[in-house]
This record gives sequence, C-alpha cells and structure tokens, in this order.
Amino acid sequence: MFRITAAAFRFAQRQIQHVQEYGTQTLYHKVGRLIRIIIRSAFLILLLPFILPTLLLVRALRPVLVIRFGRLRGDRLGHLVLEPEFYLCERDVGLHDTRTRDFFYFSQPACNRQLKRMLKRLVSVSILVRPLDEINRLLPGWETHAVPLYTSKHEDVHELFDRVSPHFFFTKKEEATGANARRNLGIPDKASFVCFIARDSSYLANRFTQDLSYHDYRDSNIHNYVAAAEALANRGCYAIRMGAIVTQALNTTNPHIIDYAVKDRGDFLDVYFFAKCRFLISSNSGGCAVAMAFRRPITFVNTAPFLALDGTVPLKNILFIPKKYWLLDQKRFMTFGEIMKSGADQFYISHEYKNLGIELVENSPEEIRAVAIEMDERLKGVWQDTEEDLMLRNRLMSIVRTNKSSDVRLPLMGANFLRNNRHLLD
Repeated sequence: MFRITAAAFRFAQRQIQHVQEYGTQTLYHKVGRLIRIIIRSAFLILLLPFILPTLLLVRALRPVLVIRFGRLRGDRLGHLVLEPEFYLCERDVGLHDTRTRDFFYFSQPACNRQLKRMLKRLVSVSILVRPLDEINRLLPGWETHAVPLYTSKHEDVHELFDRVSPHFFFTKKEEATGANARRNLGIPDKASFVCFIARDSSYLANRFTQDLSYHDYRDSNIHNYVAAAEALANRGCYAIRMGAIVTQALNTTNPHIIDYAVKDRGDFLDVYFFAKCRFLISSNSGGCAVAMAFRRPITFVNTAPFLALDGTVPLKNILFIPKKYWLLDQKRFMTFGEIMKSGADQFYISHEYKNLGIELVENSPEEIRAVAIEMDERLKGVWQDTEEDLMLRNRLMSIVRTNKSSDVRLPLMGANFLRNNRHLLD
C-alpha cells in the first residue's frame, strides 16, 4: 500500500511540475486526456459482458489458432508506416507463427489518410479491436495475444529492409492521380526528381498541444539545402521541397526547384512523392520513414544524435553526415571518440546536450551539396571511392566499434564530410 501511495504521489508531483514548466496549455491537455481515459474506462466496463466471453473463446482456440490484437500508432508518420511495414516483412521471412491471425486498430487518429487507406489493404483494421486489446492486456497471458510491433528504438537485426520488397502500394487509379499531379507541378513524365525536407518544430507545435521542444535538437534550416537542390537541378533532376507544416518558404527562382510544402499539398501527394523520388535528402524526420518503407535511397543530413542510425535504417543506398558537437567552454568540436565516451552519441532530449555544454552545429550548404552529389553519382554508378575515402571510413568504424560495440551497423558517411573533418577521427 505504501509503495502504491508513494508512486501516486510522485506521479502527481510530475504532473504539477509539467504544468508549472509549460503553462496552462499543458494543463488543458492533461485534463482532456484524463477525461478521455475516464470515458473510455466507463465504455470498457459496459462492454465487459461481451468482451470477456470473446477473450475466453480466443484462449480456448489457442492450440489451433492464435488470435492476436495489434495497436497501431497513428500520431506520427514514422510509427504509422514503419511499424506495420516491419511486421509484414517479419511475416514474409517466417518470424511469426503461421497459426496466428492478427487484427489491428489505431490507438490515435491516423496523421496521414493516404497511409491509412494503404494500410487497410494490407492488414485487418477495425475500431472494434481496441476494447478487446485493452481488456486482454489486463488478463494473465495477454502477451500471447498481442502483436509485437517494431518501434523507433528497435534495431533491424535481421536486415529486413535490405532483403524484403516493400508492401505498401498504389492502385492504378492512384498511380494516374500521382502522374497527373507531377505534370501539374511542371515535372515531365520521364523526368526524375529528388525530395528534400528539413525537420523543424512547426509540425509538432501545430498538431500537438503539449510542449515537445525536447525534440528541437533535430531541427535544421531549410535554406541550407538549396545549394544541393540547385546542384541537382543543374544535373537535370527536379527537386521537390517537402513538409506538411513549415516555417519558411524557399528563396529560389529556379524552375526545377518546387516548393511543394507551401503549395496545394495533401496527404496523398506527401506519400506519393516520398515513394517515387529518385532519392530523399532529409534530416531525421517522418518523411524518411515513408521513403524507407518504399525502399527509396536516402541521404541523411544533420543527423543527431551521432549514432541515431545505428541498426535502424537499411545499409543499401544510404548515406549520412552528422551534426557536429561544439564544446562551448573549450570552443572546439568534439571528436567522434569523445562524443561516444561522453554518451552524447545517444542523447535524444535537447537539454541533455545543454547540460554537457554542447551546441549542435548544422551541416553547411556546401556539406549538404557535396553528399547529395555523391548520392547522385553513386546511383548513376560513376562514383569512385579513393584509397583515402576507404581509409577514413575504416578509421571511423574502428573508433565506433572500440567505443561502443563490434556489432554497430552504420550506413556510409559522406566522403567529402570525412575528408574535411578528418580531425574528428583523432
């Protein structure tokens, strides 16, 4: 009893602290959430006479048929597309019992209606599954009847995205709609295009009421991507700036660079362009998840934390360059070894950097341009690594594995970035 009371007291303290830190908006959010929990709990109690017999039947069938319930997160693009895609890949390679029959529901409204439609073509989704799952989780042995789903913290130890074809697909009608939209934006049918996107806080600030500024270390300036877009345009490739809710429009008059994020964007084209692009240039964002699900090449820029991509992305057709770590008191950049020894290679909250006196420095326009050109040439089959490039990459992985573990899986770091920052390998 004492432990329960103490836990309740600590919980109440945290809620009061959050309201004090983030203001009345957070209070309204917490009250609204509490009301929803009370309503849902009352609804579950009313349904108990129907749910319990159903769950008993589910358990009785277990020797011949294992019925499972899956909770799909709809609030973020990454969760909405990657978790079911990994699940489907796992089924393809036999990581799930063939006796299982799985049913899903959205735990939050889907943030993209097109992905929701596509997902319903692949798995059984119904709002009726939610009460079954929530009561099932209160009963002994519930784990057997819950679908284990990939999360953003999970490593792809089976390298599924490099082995298994994508599952999400467009219908013939959707393909025609997308092709027509491309033409309306001035992109010829046979022309290739890349997408680029810079993560900023506008989307979360507009979609969620709670304070999510702890993610701000991932932000970057979209104007630093324009030089890369210009270089690719000069190589005959169109460049589409993506983003659902953005802070600033692009400052460019190049007809091959399209600021789709401030035009008539919509859920369908958000998915279509990520799925059809020649490659994507992006900081860590939900758009990367859509491109990954469709197995599109990705150039990650402004990657933070340093080892954010360890085991979480495919290795094929992926490049990355990280943000640099500036020590404010010593007025110098941390080496890669120092970053890992300090633990800052896995900082996922903004104040963790501040507490260690670290300022994350964005990639320059020249750095982004160079890695974008490298990806373009790799995909064309004309890129040639020099002996120096191979030596620098081997040195990087030696440092990573010495400071972390031998099974770290990272995509290739951009060659130009390593050449110009070899001092970070000391």
